[in-house]
Amino acid sequence: MSENLTDALGGLAHDTESVLMPGAAAIRRRGTRRTRRTAIAAGVAVLALVGGVAFGVTSFSGGNAQVPTPPGTSVAPSPSASPTPTPTASPTPSVDTSWIPDAAMLRVADLKLGSAAAGIDPKPIDEYGAMDLAMCAGGLPSSAQVARARRDSGHASLPDALERQGQGTVTSVQERVLVHAQGGSVAFMAEVRDQVGRCPGDAASTSGAWRNLGSAGLGDESVVLSNTRQVRPIPSMPAVEQRTYAVVVRIGDVVVIVADLGWESGSGHEQVTRQLAKVAVQRAGVLR
Repeated sequence: MSENLTDALGGLAHDTESVLMPGAAAIRRRGTRRTRRTAIAAGVAVLALVGGVAFGVTSFSGGNAQVPTPPGTSVAPSPSASPTPTPTASPTPSVDTSWIPDAAMLRVADLKLGSAAAGIDPKPIDEYGAMDLAMCAGGLPSSAQVARARRDSGHASLPDALERQGQGTVTSVQERVLVHAQGGSVAFMAEVRDQVGRCPGDAASTSGAWRNLGSAGLGDESVVLSNTRQVRPIPSMPAVEQRTYAVVVRIGDVVVIVADLGWESGSGHEQVTRQLAKVAVQRAGVLR
């Protein structure tokens, strides 16, 4: 044996003599603990793997995660369902209320028949019945042929002569202008005359009693109507008779209706209605 190798073995023996070596029983206990730690670590790794899969499935079931695509597999996009066409309802014919200009309607100056103040009301006055010319059940069939319409309301100052007679200072006035499709205005006039004859009504009814007072001598044709109703200004007082008037004039396809509805429970005035109707026909001439 070489001299160098002898020296190395001698050093190794000297080192081992200084190390405290455990007994055989201690070595076996240490090996058992090491094996147990290895098994526990492997179990934890398996639980972690299982837990991760369970979380992934739960998320997918909730719709928030996507299933991974296996390598080499292409996924075709799901065809989107074509939207079902929604049936479109046919548009309901409506009356155009914006086309008729101010120039075709009565103005404040036209309503000043006396010294009292006159004006156009921004909010239409409630109709008392004189402007509702559908007297029979079923209404006026020609109303379906109205293409454009406008209604204005106001208070006219009564002529001073009527004021001196104690008939008040102002009265409620309404004007309606209707533009019909071809032939509709002629049918309208015929229907109004027919309904006054067939369904005149009576003063005690809600619609009142209607009368045809003849032509106003205006436009292509015209008619003056009166309506008489019983009204009760105060429930505890007896009913009083109120009469209102309307002049209906046809000018080609245009129909002009002017009504004097009185003031409160007071009656209207045939004279005022005829006078305002003449001016209204002139104003409506711009529509021809």
